Formats: sequence, C-alpha cells, structure tokens
Amino acid sequence: MAATELLTLRLEPGEKERVARAAHRAGSANVSDYVRQRLFGRKPSDADQALLQMLAEIKPRVTQAVEAIDVNLAEIRRLRESQMHRDDDAVRERAKREFNATELAAIAERLQLEPPAPVPGRIPRVGQRRGGRK
Repeated sequence: MAATELLTLRLEPGEKERVARAAHRAGSANVSDYVRQRLFGRKPSDADQALLQMLAEIKPRVTQAVEAIDVNLAEIRRLRESQMHRDDDAVRERAKREFNATELAAIAERLQLEPPAPVPGRIPRVGQRRGGRK
C-alpha cells in the first residue's frame, strides 16, 4: 500500500541530518521509508540486507584503496615538481657552459629582460675574457 498520509515533526538542530545519515547507512530509499521501518518494525528485504552486508565488508578495502591513491597522487605531484626544478637547473647550467656573459647580455636585451641585481657580498668572477669563455 502506498503511503499517502503526512506527518509533520519538529526536531532539534542536527537531528534531521542524523536521521538522513542513518537512513542512508541503512540503505533506505528515503527518510520517510527509514522512519516507517524503524517505527513499525519493518526490516529491509533479504536482498537489501545482503547488499548492505557486502557494502559493509568492502568499505575498509575501498577506504584503503582511496588512501593508497592519495599517497600515489602526492608522490606524482612531488616528482613532477622536483623534475621541473631539475629541468630549470639543467637549463641554467647548460646556458652557463654554452654562452658567455656578452652573449647572455645580448639575449637578455633582445628579450627585454632586466639584468639581475648584484648579490650583496658576492664578488664578480675574475679572469673571464671579454666576448669569450674562460
């Protein structure tokens, strides 16, 4: 028989959410079905009970799988970030080997880049020939 009567109920703050969560955990289609089952002692069908039991059994394994995925994603993120830094360092070192100061200055000028500010306390390199490598 279809439920056609309406019952209005006042609840304390948070109780509605607790009932909704309990209904969800019990596998009820909606809160009304859950409340009727609880009030009138109706139990879910055997098929529903079996499904709920299987879900309860696999939940820890699913939780472990999600945690493992999160760990793997964090590792992928870490590796990508470290690879980016490594690539930047490799480009910087290769540029130092392949270009002299004059060539780098010309490239910076062409790209309209500001020359780097001198580092306090750092002594400029001595012995580098103008226009060539050391």
